[in-house]
Amino acid sequence: MTETDFLMFRPMFPGDLPRVLEIEEASFSDPWSEAGFADAMKAPGAMCTVAARGEKIEGYAIFYTVMDEAQLLNVAIAPEARGQKIGERMLVIAMQKLEMRGIRHFYLEVRESNEAARALYTKIGFGEDGIRRDFYEKPREDAVLMSFHVAED
Repeated sequence: MTETDFLMFRPMFPGDLPRVLEIEEASFSDPWSEAGFADAMKAPGAMCTVAARGEKIEGYAIFYTVMDEAQLLNVAIAPEARGQKIGERMLVIAMQKLEMRGIRHFYLEVRESNEAARALYTKIGFGEDGIRRDFYEKPREDAVLMSFHVAED
């Protein structure tokens, strides 16, 4: 086995941005800018994670945290790496790390039409809480609000 056989989840670094931007632009109709990712990496309370196989980035996730809450702001998997449960594993591991830091409530918005993402979030324990009308642009679409709350011991 070589290092490219293993999937690793690690912090996002500035040198990752060219590949992260490729994945972002392939995944979204209204992609984040390089400056947006750079700002996220510097933000207090942010957790920016990549899924890497050797040197190749296959996906990323960005959470912002405040007190005991985390908001999933952005997550994407490279088109050629989809269907391998990378997103599921990355989100579960990131959420476990955040739980160890005291996060008890997780929130996100997802395009109403993004059935694959909604199914993934439901699979890892998120519930649908409501709709945010006209939240997305390019194209204009409603967002489904979802949350996950850590069970109290």
